[in-house]
Amino acid sequence: MSKEAAQLDFWAKAIAPSNALRQWYQHDPAKWAEFRTRYFAELDGQPEALAELRSQLGSGPATLLFSSKEELLNNASALREYLELTQARDAKPPSDSHFTNAVAQFYESTLVPLIFEPYADDLAARALALKPRAVLEVACGTGVVTRALAHALPGSTEITATDLNKAMVSHAEHVGTSRDVTWRQANVMELPYDDDSFDVVVCQFAVMFFPDRVAAYEEIRRVLRPGGTFLYNLWNTIESNEFAAVVTDAMSALYPSDPPAFLARTPHGHGRPTEIEADAKAAGFQQTQLAQSDHLSTAATPDLAAIAYCQGTPLRDEIEARDPGGLDRATQLAAEALRKRFGPGPIVGRLSAVVVSAS
Repeated sequence: MSKEAAQLDFWAKAIAPSNALRQWYQHDPAKWAEFRTRYFAELDGQPEALAELRSQLGSGPATLLFSSKEELLNNASALREYLELTQARDAKPPSDSHFTNAVAQFYESTLVPLIFEPYADDLAARALALKPRAVLEVACGTGVVTRALAHALPGSTEITATDLNKAMVSHAEHVGTSRDVTWRQANVMELPYDDDSFDVVVCQFAVMFFPDRVAAYEEIRRVLRPGGTFLYNLWNTIESNEFAAVVTDAMSALYPSDPPAFLARTPHGHGRPTEIEADAKAAGFQQTQLAQSDHLSTAATPDLAAIAYCQGTPLRDEIEARDPGGLDRATQLAAEALRKRFGPGPIVGRLSAVVVSAS
Protein backbone atom coordinates (compact mmCIF):
# COMPACT_ATOMS: atom_id res chain seq x y z
CA MET A 1 0.00 0.00 0.00
CA SER A 2 1.32 3.44 -0.90
CA LYS A 3 1.53 6.36 1.53
CA GLU A 4 -1.18 8.11 -0.43
CA ALA A 5 -3.56 5.13 -0.30
CA ALA A 6 -2.98 4.78 3.44
CA GLN A 7 -4.16 8.40 3.96
CA LEU A 8 -1.54 9.09 6.59
CA ASP A 9 -1.89 12.14 8.81
CA PHE A 10 1.83 12.21 9.57
CA TRP A 11 4.91 10.52 8.07
CA ALA A 12 7.54 10.23 10.83
CA LYS A 13 10.46 9.15 8.66
CA ALA A 14 13.10 10.72 10.94
CA ILE A 15 12.26 8.39 13.84
CA ALA A 16 12.17 5.15 11.86
CA PRO A 17 14.90 2.63 12.70
CA SER A 18 18.08 3.23 10.76
CA ASN A 19 18.73 1.13 7.66
CA ALA A 20 21.60 -0.59 9.43
CA LEU A 21 19.42 -1.49 12.41
CA ARG A 22 16.60 -2.81 10.22
CA GLN A 23 18.97 -4.90 8.16
CA TRP A 24 20.56 -6.34 11.30
CA TYR A 25 17.21 -7.16 12.96
CA GLN A 26 15.23 -8.61 10.04
CA HIS A 27 12.42 -9.39 12.49
CA ASP A 28 14.35 -12.19 14.16
CA PRO A 29 12.55 -12.81 17.49
CA ALA A 30 15.85 -13.79 19.11
CA LYS A 31 17.16 -10.28 18.42
CA TRP A 32 14.07 -8.41 19.68
CA ALA A 33 15.45 -7.35 23.08
CA GLU A 34 18.66 -6.01 21.54
CA PHE A 35 16.72 -4.36 18.68
CA ARG A 36 14.51 -2.59 21.21
CA THR A 37 17.56 -1.33 23.15
CA ARG A 38 19.31 -0.07 20.02
CA TYR A 39 16.15 1.54 18.64
CA PHE A 40 15.52 3.34 21.94
CA ALA A 41 19.08 4.69 21.75
CA GLU A 42 18.41 6.00 18.23
CA LEU A 43 15.18 7.62 19.40
CA ASP A 44 17.01 9.34 22.27
CA GLY A 45 19.05 11.12 19.61
CA GLN A 46 15.99 12.53 17.81
CA PRO A 47 14.41 14.95 20.35
CA GLU A 48 13.10 17.41 17.75
CA ALA A 49 11.47 14.72 15.61
CA LEU A 50 9.91 13.16 18.71
CA ALA A 51 8.57 16.53 19.86
CA GLU A 52 6.94 16.99 16.45
CA LEU A 53 5.43 13.50 16.66
CA ARG A 54 4.03 14.17 20.13
CA SER A 55 2.45 17.41 18.91
CA GLN A 56 0.80 15.46 16.11
CA LEU A 57 -0.46 12.81 18.51
CA GLY A 58 -2.08 15.37 20.80
CA SER A 59 -4.21 13.86 23.55
CA GLY A 60 -6.43 11.62 21.43
CA PRO A 61 -6.05 8.03 20.20
CA ALA A 62 -3.51 7.34 17.47
CA THR A 63 -2.75 4.46 15.11
CA LEU A 64 0.86 3.57 14.31
CA LEU A 65 1.15 1.84 10.94
CA PHE A 66 3.99 -0.54 10.05
CA SER A 67 5.02 -2.60 7.05
CA SER A 68 5.86 -6.10 8.24
CA LYS A 69 4.39 -9.57 8.50
CA GLU A 70 5.55 -9.59 12.13
CA GLU A 71 2.51 -8.29 14.06
CA LEU A 72 4.05 -8.01 17.52
CA LEU A 73 7.83 -7.63 17.45
CA ASN A 74 8.06 -4.70 15.04
CA ASN A 75 9.27 -1.10 15.12
CA ALA A 76 5.75 0.28 15.71
CA SER A 77 5.43 -1.81 18.88
CA ALA A 78 8.83 -0.61 20.06
CA LEU A 79 7.96 3.01 19.25
CA ARG A 80 4.68 2.78 21.15
CA GLU A 81 6.51 1.39 24.20
CA TYR A 82 9.14 4.12 23.98
CA LEU A 83 6.49 6.86 23.79
CA GLU A 84 4.62 5.43 26.76
CA LEU A 85 7.78 5.05 28.85
CA THR A 86 9.11 8.53 28.14
CA GLN A 87 5.72 10.15 28.63
CA ALA A 88 5.44 8.57 32.07
CA ARG A 89 9.05 9.51 32.83
CA ASP A 90 8.71 13.14 31.79
CA ALA A 91 5.23 13.81 33.22
CA LYS A 92 6.45 14.41 36.76
CA PRO A 93 4.04 15.83 39.35
CA PRO A 94 5.32 18.52 41.74
CA SER A 95 5.29 15.95 44.54
CA ASP A 96 8.34 14.25 42.95
CA SER A 97 10.48 17.11 44.29
CA HIS A 98 8.52 17.52 47.55
CA PHE A 99 10.85 16.74 50.46
CA THR A 100 9.00 17.68 53.64
CA ASN A 101 10.48 17.75 57.14
CA ALA A 102 9.08 14.26 57.76
CA VAL A 103 10.62 12.93 54.55
CA ALA A 104 13.97 14.60 55.36
CA GLN A 105 14.08 12.94 58.79
CA PHE A 106 13.46 9.42 57.45
CA TYR A 107 15.66 10.11 54.40
CA GLU A 108 18.68 10.80 56.62
CA SER A 109 18.13 8.05 59.18
CA THR A 110 17.18 5.22 56.80
CA LEU A 111 17.80 5.93 53.10
CA VAL A 112 21.24 7.55 53.43
CA PRO A 113 22.94 4.52 55.04
CA LEU A 114 20.94 2.12 52.86
CA ILE A 115 21.88 3.42 49.41
CA PHE A 116 23.69 6.78 49.40
CA GLU A 117 26.83 6.51 51.55
CA PRO A 118 29.03 4.42 49.19
CA TYR A 119 28.27 6.71 46.28
CA ALA A 120 28.99 9.81 48.40
CA ASP A 121 32.46 8.51 49.18
CA ASP A 122 33.00 7.76 45.49
CA LEU A 123 32.11 11.32 44.40
CA ALA A 124 34.29 12.81 47.14
CA ALA A 125 37.27 10.72 45.98
CA ARG A 126 36.73 11.82 42.39
CA ALA A 127 36.53 15.46 43.49
CA LEU A 128 39.76 15.11 45.49
CA ALA A 129 41.60 13.80 42.41
CA LEU A 130 40.75 17.05 40.59
CA LYS A 131 42.53 19.15 43.28
CA PRO A 132 39.91 21.92 43.38
CA ARG A 133 40.20 25.21 45.24
CA ALA A 134 36.44 25.73 45.45
CA VAL A 135 33.65 23.13 45.26
CA LEU A 136 29.92 23.71 44.92
CA GLU A 137 27.45 20.99 45.75
CA VAL A 138 23.95 21.38 44.32
CA ALA A 139 20.95 19.45 45.66
CA CYS A 140 22.91 18.47 48.77
CA GLY A 141 19.92 16.84 50.46
CA THR A 142 20.67 16.05 54.08
CA GLY A 143 24.42 16.40 53.51
CA VAL A 144 25.78 12.89 52.97
CA VAL A 145 28.04 14.03 50.10
CA THR A 146 28.87 17.27 51.91
CA ARG A 147 30.17 15.30 54.88
CA ALA A 148 32.19 13.07 52.56
CA LEU A 149 33.67 16.12 50.81
CA ALA A 150 34.52 17.78 54.13
CA HIS A 151 36.35 14.63 55.21
CA ALA A 152 38.18 13.99 51.93
CA LEU A 153 39.17 17.48 50.73
CA PRO A 154 41.98 19.54 52.28
CA GLY A 155 41.06 22.40 54.58
CA SER A 156 42.19 24.91 51.97
CA THR A 157 39.37 23.85 49.62
CA GLU A 158 36.23 25.93 50.04
CA ILE A 159 33.00 23.89 50.12
CA THR A 160 29.57 25.39 49.46
CA ALA A 161 26.49 23.17 49.81
CA THR A 162 23.08 24.15 48.45
CA ASP A 163 19.63 22.66 48.06
CA LEU A 164 16.28 23.91 46.81
CA ASN A 165 14.45 22.47 49.83
CA LYS A 166 14.92 24.44 53.03
CA ALA A 167 14.03 21.38 55.14
CA MET A 168 16.94 19.48 53.63
CA VAL A 169 19.48 22.30 54.08
CA SER A 170 18.38 22.89 57.67
CA HIS A 171 18.67 19.21 58.51
CA ALA A 172 22.08 18.92 56.83
CA GLU A 173 23.42 21.95 58.67
CA HIS A 174 22.07 20.59 61.95
CA VAL A 175 23.84 17.23 61.40
CA GLY A 176 27.00 19.18 60.61
CA THR A 177 30.36 18.36 59.04
CA SER A 178 33.92 17.79 60.24
CA ARG A 179 34.92 21.32 59.17
CA ASP A 180 33.40 24.59 58.02
CA VAL A 181 31.00 24.49 55.08
CA THR A 182 28.91 27.31 53.64
CA TRP A 183 25.24 26.24 53.58
CA ARG A 184 22.66 27.99 51.43
CA GLN A 185 19.19 27.39 50.06
CA ALA A 186 19.51 27.86 46.31
CA ASN A 187 17.80 26.88 43.08
CA VAL A 188 20.07 25.13 40.58
CA MET A 189 18.11 26.80 37.80
CA GLU A 190 19.24 30.24 39.07
CA LEU A 191 22.44 29.83 41.06
CA PRO A 192 23.28 32.94 43.12
CA TYR A 193 26.96 32.92 42.14
CA ASP A 194 29.15 34.77 39.66
CA ASP A 195 30.49 33.23 36.50
CA ASP A 196 33.68 31.17 36.91
CA SER A 197 33.29 30.74 40.69
CA PHE A 198 34.04 27.05 41.22
CA ASP A 199 36.48 24.41 40.02
CA VAL A 200 34.12 21.47 40.61
CA VAL A 201 30.35 21.18 40.93
CA VAL A 202 29.05 17.98 42.55
CA CYS A 203 25.54 16.54 42.49
CA GLN A 204 24.46 13.17 43.86
CA PHE A 205 21.32 11.48 42.50
CA ALA A 206 19.39 14.70 41.94
CA VAL A 207 19.68 15.73 38.28
CA MET A 208 16.59 13.62 37.57
CA PHE A 209 14.60 16.05 39.73
CA PHE A 210 15.62 19.15 37.76
CA PRO A 211 12.65 20.62 35.85
CA ASP A 212 14.89 21.26 32.83
CA ARG A 213 18.15 19.31 32.99
CA VAL A 214 19.82 21.04 30.04
CA ALA A 215 19.04 24.51 31.43
CA ALA A 216 20.32 23.42 34.86
CA TYR A 217 23.51 22.05 33.32
CA GLU A 218 24.01 25.33 31.45
CA GLU A 219 23.73 27.19 34.76
CA ILE A 220 26.22 24.82 36.35
CA ARG A 221 28.61 25.31 33.43
CA ARG A 222 28.27 29.08 33.89
CA VAL A 223 29.58 28.98 37.47
CA LEU A 224 32.41 26.58 36.61
CA ARG A 225 35.84 28.04 35.96
CA PRO A 226 37.55 27.25 32.64
CA GLY A 227 38.64 23.62 32.76
CA GLY A 228 36.20 22.91 35.61
CA THR A 229 34.29 19.65 36.03
CA PHE A 230 30.70 18.72 36.79
CA LEU A 231 30.61 15.43 38.74
CA TYR A 232 27.25 13.73 39.16
CA ASN A 233 25.58 10.35 39.29
CA LEU A 234 22.27 8.83 38.29
CA TRP A 235 20.57 5.55 39.12
CA ASN A 236 20.30 2.91 36.46
CA THR A 237 16.91 1.38 35.66
CA ILE A 238 14.73 0.25 38.51
CA GLU A 239 15.13 -3.37 37.40
CA SER A 240 18.85 -3.04 38.21
CA ASN A 241 18.14 -1.75 41.74
CA GLU A 242 16.52 -4.60 43.58
CA PHE A 243 15.03 -3.06 46.74
CA ALA A 244 13.43 -0.21 44.77
CA ALA A 245 11.99 -2.65 42.22
CA VAL A 246 10.41 -4.88 44.89
CA VAL A 247 8.87 -1.89 46.71
CA THR A 248 7.47 -0.50 43.45
CA ASP A 249 5.90 -3.84 42.55
CA ALA A 250 4.37 -4.07 46.02
CA MET A 251 2.81 -0.62 45.70
CA SER A 252 1.45 -1.52 42.27
CA ALA A 253 -0.25 -4.55 43.79
CA LEU A 254 -1.69 -2.46 46.62
CA TYR A 255 -3.01 0.30 44.33
CA PRO A 256 -3.60 -1.47 40.98
CA SER A 257 -5.92 1.19 39.54
CA ASP A 258 -3.40 3.99 40.12
CA PRO A 259 0.07 2.53 40.83
CA PRO A 260 2.54 4.92 42.52
CA ALA A 261 5.31 5.35 39.96
CA PHE A 262 7.66 7.81 41.65
CA LEU A 263 10.66 5.48 41.98
CA ALA A 264 10.51 4.22 38.38
CA ARG A 265 9.56 7.60 36.92
CA THR A 266 12.08 9.90 38.55
CA PRO A 267 15.04 8.40 40.48
CA HIS A 268 15.33 5.49 38.03
CA GLY A 269 14.01 7.16 34.89
CA HIS A 270 17.09 8.86 33.40
CA GLY A 271 20.02 6.46 33.36
CA ARG A 272 20.36 5.70 29.65
CA PRO A 273 23.85 6.64 28.40
CA THR A 274 22.61 8.24 25.18
CA GLU A 275 20.28 10.52 27.13
CA ILE A 276 23.00 11.46 29.63
CA GLU A 277 25.48 12.33 26.90
CA ALA A 278 22.91 14.23 24.83
CA ASP A 279 21.90 16.42 27.80
CA ALA A 280 25.51 17.29 28.67
CA LYS A 281 26.37 18.07 25.06
CA ALA A 282 23.26 20.25 24.66
CA ALA A 283 24.37 22.26 27.71
CA GLY A 284 27.74 22.98 26.14
CA PHE A 285 30.01 20.48 27.86
CA GLN A 286 32.71 19.30 25.49
CA GLN A 287 33.66 15.99 27.11
CA THR A 288 31.52 13.49 29.00
CA GLN A 289 32.86 10.35 30.66
CA LEU A 290 30.53 7.68 32.07
CA ALA A 291 31.45 4.95 34.55
CA GLN A 292 29.27 2.10 35.76
CA SER A 293 29.16 1.85 39.56
CA ASP A 294 27.50 -1.10 41.31
CA HIS A 295 27.29 -1.71 45.05
CA LEU A 296 25.41 -3.92 47.47
CA SER A 297 22.81 -2.42 49.77
CA THR A 298 22.35 -4.03 53.19
CA ALA A 299 19.48 -3.56 55.63
CA ALA A 300 19.28 -5.20 59.05
CA THR A 301 15.64 -6.08 58.41
CA PRO A 302 13.14 -5.79 55.54
CA ASP A 303 11.18 -3.33 57.68
CA LEU A 304 14.04 -0.81 57.67
CA ALA A 305 14.33 -0.94 53.88
CA ALA A 306 10.56 -0.54 53.50
CA ILE A 307 10.54 2.50 55.79
CA ALA A 308 13.42 4.03 53.82
CA TYR A 309 11.60 3.88 50.51
CA CYS A 310 8.00 4.38 51.64
CA GLN A 311 8.61 7.12 54.20
CA GLY A 312 11.99 8.63 53.25
CA THR A 313 11.15 9.56 49.64
CA PRO A 314 8.29 11.37 47.86
CA LEU A 315 6.73 7.92 47.39
CA ARG A 316 5.31 8.78 50.82
CA ASP A 317 3.25 11.59 49.25
CA GLU A 318 1.96 9.29 46.51
CA ILE A 319 0.84 6.73 49.09
CA GLU A 320 -0.88 9.30 51.30
CA ALA A 321 -2.60 10.88 48.29
CA ARG A 322 -4.14 7.52 47.40
CA ASP A 323 -4.79 6.31 50.93
CA PRO A 324 -4.84 8.94 53.69
CA GLY A 325 -3.84 7.19 56.87
CA GLY A 326 -2.57 4.19 54.92
CA LEU A 327 1.18 4.87 55.10
CA ASP A 328 1.87 2.25 57.77
CA ARG A 329 -0.16 -0.37 55.91
CA ALA A 330 1.73 0.33 52.67
CA THR A 331 5.06 0.19 54.50
CA GLN A 332 4.16 -3.15 56.06
CA LEU A 333 3.17 -4.55 52.66
CA ALA A 334 6.51 -3.40 51.19
CA ALA A 335 8.33 -5.04 54.10
CA GLU A 336 6.46 -8.30 53.50
CA ALA A 337 7.43 -8.22 49.80
CA LEU A 338 11.07 -7.60 50.69
CA ARG A 339 10.98 -10.39 53.27
CA LYS A 340 9.51 -12.81 50.74
CA ARG A 341 12.22 -11.96 48.18
CA PHE A 342 15.31 -11.60 50.41
CA GLY A 343 14.51 -13.34 53.68
CA PRO A 344 14.08 -12.13 57.29
CA GLY A 345 17.34 -10.18 57.40
CA PRO A 346 19.91 -8.95 57.15
CA ILE A 347 18.89 -8.49 53.52
CA VAL A 348 21.20 -7.60 50.64
CA GLY A 349 20.21 -6.13 47.27
CA ARG A 350 22.01 -4.83 44.22
CA LEU A 351 22.49 -1.10 43.60
CA SER A 352 23.43 0.15 40.12
CA ALA A 353 24.28 3.67 38.99
CA VAL A 354 26.20 5.70 36.42
CA VAL A 355 28.85 8.25 37.48
CA VAL A 356 29.34 11.16 35.05
CA SER A 357 32.23 13.59 34.62
CA ALA A 358 31.41 16.48 32.28
CA SER A 359 33.89 19.21 31.38
